[in-house]
Amino acid sequence: MAPVPPPARGYRPTVVAPAAAGPPRGPRFRPIRRLGSGGFGRVWLAHDNQLGHVVALKAAHAPDAETE
Repeated sequence: MAPVPPPARGYRPTVVAPAAAGPPRGPRFRPIRRLGSGGFGRVWLAHDNQLGHVVALKAAHAPDAETE
């Protein structure tokens, strides 16, 4: 996979929260790498095919149905 170029000057990241805790998949997002994780989910670096640039996605995970 080719390296991701640095963001353009004035770049403002778009944050989208998918429902699943795994890497974002499907026609819109192409996962690049996992950036980190914590108590509420994982953060992924991904390419947003709809917007045409790199985004950070937080995939939240809920410990039970009530929290979800």
